[in-house]
Amino acid sequence: MSEDVIEFGPTGEPERPPRFRHMPQIGFGAAPLSAMIGMFAVILSFFGPWQTTTLPDEDGFREIGAAVAGVGPMAAAYAVIAALTVCAVALVLFGQSSTRGNARLLGFTLALMGLGVLASAAASLASTSVLVDFRLYPAQDLMNVKFTLEWGIYLAFAGMLALTAALVLSIRPSPPMGSHPAMAAEYEEPMEMELEVSVFPASPKTSPGPGHELYQRP
Repeated sequence: MSEDVIEFGPTGEPERPPRFRHMPQIGFGAAPLSAMIGMFAVILSFFGPWQTTTLPDEDGFREIGAAVAGVGPMAAAYAVIAALTVCAVALVLFGQSSTRGNARLLGFTLALMGLGVLASAAASLASTSVLVDFRLYPAQDLMNVKFTLEWGIYLAFAGMLALTAALVLSIRPSPPMGSHPAMAAEYEEPMEMELEVSVFPASPKTSPGPGHELYQRP
């Protein structure tokens, strides 16, 4: 009669589930997409008009447009902050894991500063222009001067907001402690086994001792 060793539990090493199987795909793919949209919006904002000043003229009215170069010192501040924000977002999405936390904090700080600079620039451009010397116009003509914000500054706002959204979407919750759900389910799955137990007397020379039985498989 042959003796078999019966092992309980799954045989072999359990298959390791894919790393990103249970990661939400929306947030994982939306962060790089939002970062790309923000970067392109920031780049395009440098080429578009930010303000149009309508002045009275002998023939009616004339318009003077101002791009980012004609905004003044705020344009330089916006350019530097926007470039640093893009770099911070790139580090968060594609940098080493040890630096992503600090890069994300820096990115949020720069993004808020950029939005503050843009809000201040929009408030200033809605009431004045740095390209027009209003001392050359009489007081009665200044009442007819109009200031209009153009799509360049709105695109700058959209770019900074998209970069901020990329930083928010890059935040992933920490995985729960313990085994992976797929691995736990594999261990908890019941197994069906048919066993037959036979108990028989043995001689003193071959007896394994009192209280021991041999478990055999048919």
